[in-house]
Formats: sequence, C-alpha cells, structure tokens
Amino acid sequence: SKTHPSFVKYGNQFLEKYGAEESPMIDNFKMAVSRASSFMTGAVAPDFAQNDPDGNPIKLSELRGKVVLVDFWASWCGPCRRYGNPKLVKLYNKYDKDKFEIMNVALERGASNDKWTSAIKKDGLVWPYQLVDKNREFSPLYGASRIPRIYVIDKEGRLAAINPQSPDLEKTIEKLMKA
Repeated sequence: SKTHPSFVKYGNQFLEKYGAEESPMIDNFKMAVSRASSFMTGAVAPDFAQNDPDGNPIKLSELRGKVVLVDFWASWCGPCRRYGNPKLVKLYNKYDKDKFEIMNVALERGASNDKWTSAIKKDGLVWPYQLVDKNREFSPLYGASRIPRIYVIDKEGRLAAINPQSPDLEKTIEKLMKA
C-alpha cells in the first residue's frame, strides 16, 4: 500500500538500484514515492487552502501553533457519520480551543453543497474549519482515497499520526498538547 510507511523505505531502496533507468514506469514510481513521503509521520503536512461553506478562504497552515486533527469524511459515508463524527464532537468539546482544533474535509460528489452543509448541522460539527474537496485537489496529497481518514498534526505543522484509533487518538492529542 502506498500509505504504509514501508512503501517509502523500500521504494527508495528500489530507486537507488533501478532509478537511473529511463522508463515511464520508473518515472511514475518516483512520483508515487515522492508523494508518499510527503504524508508520512514526521513530514511537514502538505498545506492546502479551500473555502468554507460561507465562501471564506481557510488554509491549514493558519492553524500552526495548535494540535490539529484533519478528518477526511463525506455526508454519504455511513461510518463517518455514525462513528467518526460523534467521536470528533466529544474530542472538540474535551480540549482547549487555544491548543486544539479540528478541520473537516468533505469528499463530496455533485455540484450542490446541500447534503454536506446539512450533515454538518445534523451531526453537530460546530467547529469553524469545514472544507469540501469535490475536485480532489488536495486530498490526494494525504492519500485520503478511503474515508474516514484522520491525520493528527503537531504544533509545528508535522504529521504526528495517521489514522490513529481510540484510545491512541486521545493519547496522541494529549501528548502533543503537552509538548
């Protein structure tokens, strides 16, 4: 899997041995390894900008100095809405807003934002950082092709955890907030 940490390690070893060969396959593989290394733990989280439901521009880098949980989801995703969103609401209510923030990125389909904005309201996602990536402009930078998908970003903007599950998610957030 291109999202597994070993992909970068073994991909680079493969490229050391065969990377000088000229072929479209090698070029594609170089690009895949480069992309994968940009969303591995310890790497600087790729920045992105998008408008919120009111049309206001939001950039991920604006949240530097806080621990940020970036959640890729969709209004049509049953597990996201049934299990993920209630957990996020609890986390948002638990932690200090000066130190912790959540950014939702919806991978919606279609031209209308009605289902997306309705799901935000219905699920009680009250935090201000709500984005939609209909054209898959920046979600590929994170390898977020399957949802739900969560990334925890430290105060310096580095990826600290990829898809951690409870209770590791809370332990990670608490550890990063104390750092």
